[in-house]
Amino acid sequence: MRVPDYAIPDNVEIISAERNRIAEVNSVYRCRARRSSNAFTFYLKVCKSTTATMDNEREALVMLSQQNFPVPRVLWHGTGRRSFMALEEKRGVILRDVLNPLSEHHLPHMTNHVLHQLGELVGWLHSMDVEWEPQKRTSLYGFLGEQDVDDPRFAEVVAWLRANAPDSKEEVFVHGDLNDANVLVHQTEVTAILDWESAGIGWREYELAWILRERRNYMNSRASREFFLDGYGARAGYDPVALRWCEVMNCLHVAFWCRGTYPNFMEFNLQKAREAMQRDLS
Repeated sequence: MRVPDYAIPDNVEIISAERNRIAEVNSVYRCRARRSSNAFTFYLKVCKSTTATMDNEREALVMLSQQNFPVPRVLWHGTGRRSFMALEEKRGVILRDVLNPLSEHHLPHMTNHVLHQLGELVGWLHSMDVEWEPQKRTSLYGFLGEQDVDDPRFAEVVAWLRANAPDSKEEVFVHGDLNDANVLVHQTEVTAILDWESAGIGWREYELAWILRERRNYMNSRASREFFLDGYGARAGYDPVALRWCEVMNCLHVAFWCRGTYPNFMEFNLQKAREAMQRDLS
């Protein structure tokens, strides 16, 4: 597969390239290349939406690298027909595969360790004193159309959210889309957090809710939740009341997105929303 010529320096020879078919914001290629006599692998991101998201990610990566936070280094960047950025390849498999019992990369004896370590890293991130623009997905903090769904199960959750809205939002520097596909793990250690297009100043507890959302096969036990939050608590504090509200809203969003397409997962998330609504915080 050919990568855009304008994104490759003259002294770099591409040996092979494979495009990531699930990339959303930017086109992503995994490239094997040669510079002089040295072979190396890197990821090339090419802008397919707005240049602002790529600029934001690059600036976040540079800032985080300077603080020794585990992110890929920016190897080069520029603008041709589209903006582009080359990133070093970090070792590891995605967190989803480490946690999921159905994956060949599942590490059942080390998942709690990995979750605790990830919690510490997110706590470190949220403690950074940096000035930034608002993160790119603040619309998730409110209803996306769920209030108009003609279904009493949705109406119940919407009513609870309206009656229990937090008085305030504590804003910190957040990743903006911290999920189990954006974390790499190698030999039980978190080696990198990826995809910072949405990074910026955002709601602390909503970021926590986003990474804590439950799946059918993993991240669905009290132990998983507590190991992550214990790690987070070693670096930063959070409001349990606001976190519960964000988790309910998050479950409602996923149920809304799944209605009509994945009815079983819609039911699963509506049930998780009700469980969170009833959670004892004492």
